[in-house]
Amino acid sequence: MGLVIEKLLRATELSDLERNICLRGIAQMAMADGVQDPRERAYLEKFVDEFFPETDPTDEAFNSPVTDEDLEQLSSPEARSCFLGYVFITAYVDEDFAEAERELFERWASRLVDEATREEVTTAVREFLYRRSVFAYAFRLGRLDEEFAVAAAKRFDVEIDRAREINASVFNAIMTLKNPGEESAQPAEG
Repeated sequence: MGLVIEKLLRATELSDLERNICLRGIAQMAMADGVQDPRERAYLEKFVDEFFPETDPTDEAFNSPVTDEDLEQLSSPEARSCFLGYVFITAYVDEDFAEAERELFERWASRLVDEATREEVTTAVREFLYRRSVFAYAFRLGRLDEEFAVAAAKRFDVEIDRAREINASVFNAIMTLKNPGEESAQPAEG
């Protein structure tokens, strides 16, 4: 199944310095394309609050650019993958992976990890964002909508077979939340 980015982001112990570098990377990536989309901003505030509780993402302490020396301070393969996961989520959340964002991500990734790890992180992030998108939509509807799921899989560049696996887990999670204690039915194909 590959890397599950959410588990990595939640389980990796980061030092205060590494947390600061990650937050500065998020801030830098958010502004890399020169556009501060309100949708992107709202998601990032929720995202930072979820993974970095009690942190103000607009704090000026996070405005200084991430340097090569900062990247060297990411002490473990997990910390480096976390950094890339955080910044790729930031770049990809508005579904417009701009060239400036792509260049910045590629520069950081080439300094931090090998090609296979970069691919693993980016795939895991796209699946993470797809899962969240499908979950939010399906939770509101109370069912999976195949047309929406297929369109979302294309937007997040998730293979259809993998999207169907994710859809099944999303459907089961929704059924468990809406009907605790009952067996989940099978989802519609999507």
